[in-house]
Amino acid sequence: QTLTVCMWYGVPAVASALSPSQAREREALFDLGRSCASEHWVRNTMWMSAAHVCDWQLVGCDGEGRVKVLALDFNNLTGTLPTSLGWLERLQDLDFEQNHLFGSVPSTIGELHSLVQLGLGGNQLSGLLPAEACSPLQRIIGGADERLPPPCDLSRN
Repeated sequence: QTLTVCMWYGVPAVASALSPSQAREREALFDLGRSCASEHWVRNTMWMSAAHVCDWQLVGCDGEGRVKVLALDFNNLTGTLPTSLGWLERLQDLDFEQNHLFGSVPSTIGELHSLVQLGLGGNQLSGLLPAEACSPLQRIIGGADERLPPPCDLSRN
């Protein structure tokens, strides 16, 4: 059996093996790898390769091969988060804790309607979490301690 690999917007993709949604998710993960120096990550096996993203280390997928989990905490990510993260439509758990991320969180995080876990602490992120992402998080934590900063304030991150 022959496997054909082609380049799509500079991203190696397995030809005709990906749905349009899977191809878009693949592009988003390549953007993340490029913007956060994946070559220097502690755990990066298969990242930026022609393998299906479900085979990439620290990526979890559902039964349809769609990205459900990104567990990239404590992994030496360095850089800024790409706006294309919003393309991970089925993402439920996004964990970037204890890395070297800086800048603001892209507003497209608010497009992740399945998101129930977001870990951003231990980075140098600034500003407020985009309003689009804030509402679901406030709904999730509900009756949080009023003495704590609002969940959308990244100033103590």
